[in-house]
Amino acid sequence: MKVALEASSLFFKNYTGIPFYCYNLYQGLSQLTDIDTVLAFRLKKKYTTHTHFHKDILQNPHYWHWQNLMFPRIRTNVVHSLHTPFLNKPGSLKVATVHDLAVHLPQHEGLTLATPYFKKKRLALFKSFHKHADCIITVSQATKRDFLKFFEFPEEKIHVVPLAPSLNFSKGKQDNAVLKDLGLREKSYFIAMGGV
Repeated sequence: MKVALEASSLFFKNYTGIPFYCYNLYQGLSQLTDIDTVLAFRLKKKYTTHTHFHKDILQNPHYWHWQNLMFPRIRTNVVHSLHTPFLNKPGSLKVATVHDLAVHLPQHEGLTLATPYFKKKRLALFKSFHKHADCIITVSQATKRDFLKFFEFPEEKIHVVPLAPSLNFSKGKQDNAVLKDLGLREKSYFIAMGGV
């Protein structure tokens, strides 16, 4: 089975949650022998600044796409849009991942979580998911509920797949030594993993 991951987010300026998810999903799928996984990148202005990471990424099997056309042309069984843009490739099962709808929720209306442009662009992306996706993955039950509040989509076609941690931990100082270095006491802090 050939799976194309829409991976344009790997060229975001900041390597945060969604590119990290995209890269790790690609790495995981690439280890499966019955799945031929390729990356798909939106064809736009030439990517002029390549870090070593980007150069390494482009060493992997990849294709460029303009809207729904892939270059060179390939047949895919599944196209998975991990963020933006939505890859609506005819003849393929279309999967999309929704990470959250936080910027659109009424309880966050007074907060400046995103610019009006970002909110508009993000809502347009979710509308394209709603209109064209064959199934949707959400990273939590809460995100699934939020998506269903905004869009009429068959609930049975939304699958909750929680994010997994990376297991690439390095051994360092013992917990107490780290807390002491940071001026913290045990159970006097919390860790927020989001970008906001």
